[in-house]
Amino acid sequence: MTNPDQLLPLTETVEPDDQAAVAQLMCDAHRTGTPVYPIGGRTNLGLGTRPTLPGIGLSTSKLNRLVDHPARDLTITAEAGVTIARLSKQLAAENQRLPVDVPLADRATLGGVVAGNP
Repeated sequence: MTNPDQLLPLTETVEPDDQAAVAQLMCDAHRTGTPVYPIGGRTNLGLGTRPTLPGIGLSTSKLNRLVDHPARDLTITAEAGVTIARLSKQLAAENQRLPVDVPLADRATLGGVVAGNP
């Protein structure tokens, strides 16, 4: 697993329990001008240009809930930290699938896949 401290200039890493805590963190960071670096499954932290400004690591590890899945509507609502493997398992139970092939699906998160645009 890639250590984010080696790739990101982190002053600290926080693991919010819910969306309200994320909103508060983002408000506080905006007020102080502090960058926030999202950290999911750490599968693609080495991609792109490395940031240089010190900031807060925002771990999505606790933001991993499957919120809603009305299968007949072909929709699912999930938080950014849910892994692709878990999401795929949930969809497969309803004979559905996410047509995205992601390496390290047991670690890769939905938020990271969307952000990385594979």
